[in-house]
Amino acid sequence: MDKILLRRTSRVLAGHNWIFSNELAASPKNHEPGALVEVFDMKKEFIGIGYINPNSLIAVRLLTRKREDIDAKFFKKRIYDALYYRKRIGIKDDAFRVIFSEGDFLPGLIADKYGECLVLQFLTFGMDKFRDTIVGLFDDILVPSVIILRNDSQSRLLEGLPLSTEVVKALSILCRSSVKARFPLGSIRWQVRKQASFSIKGEQAGAQRTYPQRDRPGPFLLFRRMGIATCR
Repeated sequence: MDKILLRRTSRVLAGHNWIFSNELAASPKNHEPGALVEVFDMKKEFIGIGYINPNSLIAVRLLTRKREDIDAKFFKKRIYDALYYRKRIGIKDDAFRVIFSEGDFLPGLIADKYGECLVLQFLTFGMDKFRDTIVGLFDDILVPSVIILRNDSQSRLLEGLPLSTEVVKALSILCRSSVKARFPLGSIRWQVRKQASFSIKGEQAGAQRTYPQRDRPGPFLLFRRMGIATCR
């Protein structure tokens, strides 16, 4: 694992997990986008481990401040920690944000659960490198019927990543138009007809500006326009 030095450490030592390119002691241009790096201050004191992207103003995003392996075991613990926290604060809806990027110490990853459907967003180069591992972990832990990768955020372009959408899991029974899922979200009860072969398109941001997110969850506004979701 490569090592990098920081010439400015005040923000990081205060708890910030982003390291900007002008805080590095040397140019990050020789590093591979998404590569893991160990971060040290100018006195060679260990600060943490993160992933680097020389093409982004946010050069490094810290994953941990411990010396530990960044592997499937690491991500599994992070996911379980996030689920436990939501249980502890009383989230009982069957639709909620499972992982909220830096808020759950997994920068660049968004995971939303809607009943049996899981929507994942990999927003950074470093997190995208672990995509297959993370998708597999979510499949084992939550056992969703449908997994969608919604990697169409414009922020991916800033990272040097392509935009795409993909259904990576859809059980064959879900191809039947008669199969429906129902789950509550606040005061609204959603009913979704699940299909394995649909096109994921739409303008989620515009929809969220029109309706409060709590009352009209963004991805399901998209499904509603496609005619596979209704609310009651």
